[in-house]
Amino acid sequence: MVYHSTNVPVRTRTRLHDGLLAYVTYGPQFGGAVNGLPVRPGLLLSVESGVDHLLVTGENFESIAFLLPRDDVRAHLMVRGRGAEFHVPEGIEPLQVDPAESRRIVRMGQAARIGRAAAAYDVRRRLQGTHRRSRGSLRDRSVEQSA
Repeated sequence: MVYHSTNVPVRTRTRLHDGLLAYVTYGPQFGGAVNGLPVRPGLLLSVESGVDHLLVTGENFESIAFLLPRDDVRAHLMVRGRGAEFHVPEGIEPLQVDPAESRRIVRMGQAARIGRAAAAYDVRRRLQGTHRRSRGSLRDRSVEQSA
C-alpha cells in the first residue's frame, strides 16, 4: 500500500514497476487528472505497469494505491474459478465500484498510515529508552569499577 498526500498542486510523471498492477483511489478533497482523465473521490482506477503516467493534482491531494504482483492476482482468481474475470488494464482504466466502497478504502489506508506512524513512534521511543538505560548502566558499572 502506498499513501500519498500533498497540500500544494503537483505535476509529475510516474511509472509502475513491471509485473505489478495498481489499484488507486482518491481522498475526499482531491481534484486533478491522470493522463488527462479527471479523477475524483469515489473513483477506483486500475493501472498498468511499465508505462509513464502524467499526474496533475490540485491542493489537498490524497491517494491510496495498492500495488499487487499481476501473477498473484491472476493466480488468486484462478483458484477461485474466476480466472476469466482477470483483465490486465491498458494504461489507466476506471473500475465500476460503489463510491462508498472507494471511500472505505481511503479510510482504511488512512488508518493504516496512522497506525504505522504510531507504531514507528512507539518503536523509536522504546529504542531511545533502551539506549538511555544501557548508557546509564554502563556509566553505573564504570563508577562501581573505579570505586
